[in-house]
Amino acid sequence: MYVYYFGEGAILRAKTPGILPDHLGIAGRRRLHGVQEVIHSRPPFGVQVTTLEEFAKGRHVEAVCLPDSPEHGQEVLARAYSQIGRPWTLTGNCEHFASWAFSGGPDSPQLREYIAGACAFVLVAAVLTRNGR
Repeated sequence: MYVYYFGEGAILRAKTPGILPDHLGIAGRRRLHGVQEVIHSRPPFGVQVTTLEEFAKGRHVEAVCLPDSPEHGQEVLARAYSQIGRPWTLTGNCEHFASWAFSGGPDSPQLREYIAGACAFVLVAAVLTRNGR
């Protein structure tokens, strides 16, 4: 069980080992007995509220962006909680959701890196195949 509490509205990252993408969410409010909520997109369920422990699934969790002020934190929470039950698909993954809730604009550097890597792989494979003829 997590005993550490992250500030409301912070972007949290659950580190995934290997080359798989990390999972991101928004630190929510504390529930009864101090259990913290995390709002995150979880395919195929859409945006959900879970406990920090459920979000972590045994992985290390860190705060990667902190709100600039208590007011900013409340704005982040308002955006995040407004999406509960709504789907965020591949074009709106967990990182898109977390960055949108935090800043108002969706962004996913992880997805861009994976797409760039896949494109580079396809390009190299095409060149090697063409040169192999």
